[in-house]
Amino acid sequence: MKVAGIRFHKGGRIYHFNPGDIEIEVGDMVVVDTSFGNESGEVAYLRETKNKSDRELMPVVRKFTKEDHDKVVDEGEKREEYIKIANELVKEGDLEMKILDVSFSFDGKKTTFIFSSESRVDFRELVKKLGKKLKRQVVLRQIGPRDEARLLGGFGRCGRQFCCQTFLRDLESITMDMAKVQNMAGKGSSKISGACGKLMCCLSYEVETYKKLMVGIPAIGSKIKTEHGQGIVIDHNIIKQTVLVELDKNKTRVEVDIDKKE
Repeated sequence: MKVAGIRFHKGGRIYHFNPGDIEIEVGDMVVVDTSFGNESGEVAYLRETKNKSDRELMPVVRKFTKEDHDKVVDEGEKREEYIKIANELVKEGDLEMKILDVSFSFDGKKTTFIFSSESRVDFRELVKKLGKKLKRQVVLRQIGPRDEARLLGGFGRCGRQFCCQTFLRDLESITMDMAKVQNMAGKGSSKISGACGKLMCCLSYEVETYKKLMVGIPAIGSKIKTEHGQGIVIDHNIIKQTVLVELDKNKTRVEVDIDKKE
C-alpha cells in the first residue's frame, strides 16, 4: 500500500495518511480525515510500505476541488490581517514572542497561530483576546528555532536553500560528536551553526562515512613508526587517509599514508 506524507502548513511537520485508491501526486492539495475533523494539506511525498500498522492510518478524503481551492484562497487573504492583529495584541500585552504564521481549520472554526519565543510565555490572555476579536476558536503553538528557520526559509552558507525547507522530512538531533568525528569541532560554533543558531543539519550527512574511514587511523597523540622514523600523530586527513606526524629525531613534520605506516 501507499503512504502519503501530508504537510498542513509551510515548514510544518509531515504526517502520514492512507490515500487508498485516490490518485494523488506530490504537490497536490488534499482533504484528510484527522482527530480534529477534516483538514487540508499538501502532499509532501508518497512511498510504498509493507508495514501492517500503516493500514491503521487516517484516510485521505479527496483531492482538492475548485470550491476547496477558492476556500483556501479566501483564507489566505485573511492571513496577513490576522498576523497583524495578533502581533498588535502581543505588543499591547508586552509579551516576549513573535507571531510567524497562521493556519485555518478546514471547517473555518479554528485558527492556529504559530509563534516563536526564547522563553516560556503565558499566552492565556492573548488567546482570549484573539478569540473575542476574531470570533473563532484560537490555538497558539510555539515552535523552536529550527522549525522557525524551516518556516521562514532562506539560504545557508553553501549558497543553497535551507535543507530543512527543501527536502528534509524530519529534523533529527545534531550533536557536537558529529562535528568531532569530521574534525570540525575546532572551527568554532559560528562556523558549524546554521541560521537558526543550532548545529547545521548537514553535519549528519557524512558522519557514518567518516566513522568507517576512521577505522585503523591512529589517534592524535599516539606514537607510530613511519618510513621516515618514529614520531607522534598530530593531525588527521580522513578523506586522504593520511596522518601528520612530528618526527622524534628532528621535529620535522611529514604526511604519511595510513597504509605506509609500520
